Amino acid sequence: MKKKLLFTSIIVAWGISSFSQIKYERGYVIFNGGKKQNCLIKNIDWRNNPRRFTYKVSVDASAVNTSLDSVAEFGVYNEATYKRFRVAIDRSSEVIENMSFYKEPQFKIDTLFLKFLIGGKASLYYYEEGGLTRYFYSVDTSSIKQLIYKSYREDEFIKKNLQYKEQLWQSLQCADISMGDIENTEYKSDGLVKLFKAYNQANNNSSVSSEDSVKTKKYLFNLSLRPGITLSSFSVKNSETPAISASFGNKMGVRFGVEGEFDMPFNKNKWALLIEPTFQSYKASAKNGYGETYDANYKAIELPIGVRHSFFMSDKSKIFVNVSYLFNFELGSTFQSNNESYLELKASKNGLQYGIGYAHNRKLSVEFRVEPNRDLLYNYVYWYSNYTVYSFILGYKIF
Repeated sequence: MKKKLLFTSIIVAWGISSFSQIKYERGYVIFNGGKKQNCLIKNIDWRNNPRRFTYKVSVDASAVNTSLDSVAEFGVYNEATYKRFRVAIDRSSEVIENMSFYKEPQFKIDTLFLKFLIGGKASLYYYEEGGLTRYFYSVDTSSIKQLIYKSYREDEFIKKNLQYKEQLWQSLQCADISMGDIENTEYKSDGLVKLFKAYNQANNNSSVSSEDSVKTKKYLFNLSLRPGITLSSFSVKNSETPAISASFGNKMGVRFGVEGEFDMPFNKNKWALLIEPTFQSYKASAKNGYGETYDANYKAIELPIGVRHSFFMSDKSKIFVNVSYLFNFELGSTFQSNNESYLELKASKNGLQYGIGYAHNRKLSVEFRVEPNRDLLYNYVYWYSNYTVYSFILGYKIF
């Protein structure tokens, strides 16, 4: 019943948030004919370069869905700018199983929105699609070209085509850029933007940048204290002698965890990776059918590792849902009767853990969490147990 309630709550939260988190921000669109329209753009902080987007000409106007077929450029002020180009792009995979056996890039012509990083005498652009990352550049009035970086397989080895360094050396030669500077530049935004900026400045040409694009988005780390209350139940069955089975009922307990949250650098930080070492305990007594007393004493360090998705209701509040894979590390847990028989408690399996919560003012949070049912007597032939835990968690973010 509680699991059904949790899943229903997650669906309701998703539905409410799908409306509440739509946010249009000040931007502009330049259409094919050159007309520029100031407008409000639905900013979803694209991880992959978009092929279409949504805008409004005013707050009360209807939303318009448009694509690169009719738009030459669009941007969200102080965040990101996308320009349309017809380019030759190499989409060779960096995944070993799908990696090319050819050193040379395999270009295909495509029309794309490229993210503008920095401009001036030399301009730099960025493209990402499903893990594929490509940089493009132009100098003066030259046509835009891809900076070539490609991994490929040769026999049993993986090699790199680093032709982009040769391209940079040929195109950005100036007194302020040495061969060593180029050799030490990785195929990443930070280093490439730094080179293009130095070249533009050396040529007395001030660089124009898309502010958010030049800042490399990083994983943001948050640390929170997570005390809480648990509602646990435990029961044991014996298939050979049913009369010695027993139910321990529901019992309140405490838990304490420390959560590390890594915000992902896209989609407005709505996605995060989680890890939360947690101490939990359960201690209870029950009688079997013969009147014997059982004592259960379960202690464990639990380690959920998972993902969180947040639905921002405002700048200061959000609803979130978690899915984690739970690892268990028991700490001398026992199941014992008053006639001195002794069994060791150990979780039969790890499993998925679900949670839904609310955070306020970026500091405080509450969460309801359901853990997987576990058999703590799976090591014994005739015994079976069922251990379930529901947690109510308070969170306080330290930083």
